[in-house]
Amino acid sequence: PLALLEAMAEGVPCVASDVVGNKDCVQHVKTGFLYPLENPKEAAAYIARLVNDALLRDQMGLEAHRSAQRLFSVDRMARETCAVYDEIVKTAVQS
Repeated sequence: PLALLEAMAEGVPCVASDVVGNKDCVQHVKTGFLYPLENPKEAAAYIARLVNDALLRDQMGLEAHRSAQRLFSVDRMARETCAVYDEIVKTAVQS
């Protein structure tokens, strides 16, 4: 869900379908809203709620930004990717 992460990093709360990937980065009612894939009316209601409630939008946007920085920063992703490769190399050397 790269587009969601990019939006969150810019402080935009997201409205996304409740599927694998999306729900790994969007925390329902904290950094955005998740709706059942087969319920576009619920998605529209969440979008309307954010459009009409600036305080909620700002609060969720700030938390979305913080979450994206904390969980999905380039530094963290690079460190975790390197750790995976280090583990693969160690396993291969021991074999």
